Amino acid sequence: MTSPHRSCIDQLPAYALAPRAGDHTVIQLGQNELGHRPSPLAIAAARSALKALERYPDVEHRELRRGIADSFKVNIEQILCGAGSMELMRFLAMVYLEPGTEVIFSEFGYKYFQIECAIAGAKVVIAPERDFEVDVRAIVSKVTERTRMVYLANPGNPTGYLISSADIEQLRRALPPHIMLVLDCAYADFADGAEFDNGFWRVDSSQNIVLLRTFSKAYGLASLRVGWLYGEIGVVELLKRVAIPNSVTNVGLAAASAAVRDGGYLAQTIDQVIETRAKVARELSQRGLRVYPSSTNFLFVACIGDEPVAAAELASRLAKVN
Repeated sequence: MTSPHRSCIDQLPAYALAPRAGDHTVIQLGQNELGHRPSPLAIAAARSALKALERYPDVEHRELRRGIADSFKVNIEQILCGAGSMELMRFLAMVYLEPGTEVIFSEFGYKYFQIECAIAGAKVVIAPERDFEVDVRAIVSKVTERTRMVYLANPGNPTGYLISSADIEQLRRALPPHIMLVLDCAYADFADGAEFDNGFWRVDSSQNIVLLRTFSKAYGLASLRVGWLYGEIGVVELLKRVAIPNSVTNVGLAAASAAVRDGGYLAQTIDQVIETRAKVARELSQRGLRVYPSSTNFLFVACIGDEPVAAAELASRLAKVN
C-alpha cells in the first residue's frame, strides 16, 4: 500500500511537451524556441558565472531586477524573478487559489497554468473564442462570485492572437476589483502592431493586474529558465512568501542580466524574426493554407485538405520532409 495522495492528482494528465526530433537537421518548432543564438554578452556572462558554481545565487536577484527596471522603465520593487514563467504561475496559484475558487481561461489559450489551478483545487472555466480570437464579452459572462482570477496569454499561445489595448481595458473595467487579471506576455517582444500595449502602466494604476515575462523566447535563454513578474508591491510581497530560494541559478541570472541590457542585439533579433515570420506567412498563403495573424515567433496555420489530419500525424509527416 502506498501513502495516500491528494485525489486531484488522479485527474491530472502528465504535462506533455512536443517530442524532440533526433535528427539535428530537423527544425524544431514544437516549443516555440528562438531560432537565433542569444546575445554574445549573455553567453560571455554565463561562461564567467561558471567560475563560481560552488556559490549560491543572489536570492534577491538584485542585478537582474535592476537591469529589467532600467530597460523597461518600471519600479524595481514590483519585480519578482523566478525559474521561468511556469514557476511564477505556481506561486500565483499557491497564494491566490484554493478549493471552491474559479479561474477563467480563453478557449484556445496556453494550457500549463490550468494544471497549477487544478493542483490548487480551483475550477477551470473556459470562455469560448470566435475564430481563435479572444472574446472579452464571453470572458465577462463567465464571471461568478467564485471567480478569483482571469488568465490570458497576450500574444496568445498557440494562436499568436494579439488582444488589443482597447479589449484589455474593457476587460479590466468589467472585472470586479477582487478578481486578478494575469497577462502572460511571453511573446510580447515580437508584437509589432500599433494595438500592442505592454501593460506596465496598467499594473501601476491597478491592484489586480499581474504581468508575466520571460527570457526564454526573444532573448533565447530557454535552457536557463529565467522569467519575471510585474505586479503591485503587495502582490509581490505575498508571492515572495512562497518563492523557492535559489531556484534561479547564477548562470541564468548572469546571462539574463547581460541580455536585458543588450538592447541593440535584442532589437536586431526581433527584426529578423518578424521579417522571417512575414516571409513564411506569404509562402504558406501562396500554397493555399490559411495563416492567422501572428504577434509571436510562430505561425498558427489551418491545414486545408480533403480530410482532417491529427496533430501527431501532421508532426510525423513534417519530420520526414527533407
